Amino acid sequence: MSQKTLEEYYNALLTDEATSKNTLKDLKKESEELNAALLEKVMPLLKIFKKKKLSDLSGILKKIDADKCTYAQEVALWSTPPFDERIDAFKYDRSKKLKEIPKELKALKNLKAIRVAKNTISEVPTFIGDFSELEILNLHYNRIKKLPNSIGKLSKLRFLYLAFNFLPELPEAIGKLESLEYLNVYYNSDRRHGNPVLKSLPKSLGNLSNLKQLIAGNNLMSELPLAIQKLHQLEKLVFSTSQISSVPTWIGELSKLKSLDLSWNKKVETLPDSIGNLTQLEELNIARCSLTSLPTTIGNLTELQTLKANNNQLDALPESIGNLSKLTTIEINKNPFTTLPDTIGQLSQLTYLDFEEGKLESLPDSIGALTELSGLILSHNQLKTLPASIGALKKVEKLYVYNNQLESLPDSIGEMENLKVLSLSKNNLKHLPDSIAQLQHLTHLFLSENPLCSDEEEKEKIEDLLPRTTISYE
Repeated sequence: MSQKTLEEYYNALLTDEATSKNTLKDLKKESEELNAALLEKVMPLLKIFKKKKLSDLSGILKKIDADKCTYAQEVALWSTPPFDERIDAFKYDRSKKLKEIPKELKALKNLKAIRVAKNTISEVPTFIGDFSELEILNLHYNRIKKLPNSIGKLSKLRFLYLAFNFLPELPEAIGKLESLEYLNVYYNSDRRHGNPVLKSLPKSLGNLSNLKQLIAGNNLMSELPLAIQKLHQLEKLVFSTSQISSVPTWIGELSKLKSLDLSWNKKVETLPDSIGNLTQLEELNIARCSLTSLPTTIGNLTELQTLKANNNQLDALPESIGNLSKLTTIEINKNPFTTLPDTIGQLSQLTYLDFEEGKLESLPDSIGALTELSGLILSHNQLKTLPASIGALKKVEKLYVYNNQLESLPDSIGEMENLKVLSLSKNNLKHLPDSIAQLQHLTHLFLSENPLCSDEEEKEKIEDLLPRTTISYE
């Protein structure tokens, strides 16, 4: 029996479950000497799983491939050839039991991913920098207060997850991660569910020339770090719930930005005109700031699909809003609008429009041009009428107009052929038009706190017109 034959069978036995089964069949025809030699060679692996026979190997491989090993078995495999070279990922986010990154990991020189989110790790060891092949490091939701400078040695690292830890700062060594594409430092606090503590980002952040996503919301920073200005490949920036009081003009230099979230920055009252230079932007979230107006240049964002600007102090939308031809969703509720520009009708791709809790007194006739709308929310305003053009919104399934001052509905309401839910509570309605009988798909009609609720004759008429609709008067 040659050493070469022994190695060939050994490698075949540990290749995969199917190969292992076939090899075991072949071994039945071979010498007892070969079988004995193989059993001795494989014995360390068998002991890990408390097995004694070669025939157990295929079952062991199945367990390994299905990631059903115990933690002790995983650790033992790290120093067992050939698994020490095969293992390229370590994942352990079970029951928050891991208190440290195990030193035994050092045996795995080919690791490309370490995922240890949702544990109680308080310290990142210096040897983290020795994993030269590492591409993913997920440390989300631990108790880490400091990162070692050796993290800067991870030249192939592409994704770094540090959210929900206790980090007050990041080391300048972060700037050496030349391959980094994604960095998440969202909500680092003084304790679990405590107050934010991240007070700065390192100046070296500007060296991350390949960074595409920076998630840094819920922090103590009073301004957008200047280093971000240099991140010309950035496609997503989240800087929500911070202490910034203004948005710098240089924001317009991030020409590849597709998603920008500045929500919950209560001190921000204006946006710079340069925001209009972000011509690749698809999502803009400026909700819950203190904006009193939007710059006219917002009309330059012709790739924009989602605009969230609810809970501000906006009393008007610029006419240029009509240029946003790809816009599908507007959430702009809880602003003191009294009117909307006619150009709103140019948003031909709009599917969802939310103007709840404003001061709207009327809607422009151009609202009828929004023929792709499926949801329209106008509740808690001061509307006295709806334009006849609303009947053109044939795709709308839910129309909420409760808590307004409506005294009548246009006959064209019956042309909204896909309407399923119509909420009209808390208005001044004494009658509904006979055309509502055309709303064959209407399943729910809400009419509470209207004068017609005390008119039994009117109620009977409505019920006759809509025999299959659930009608609520309370």
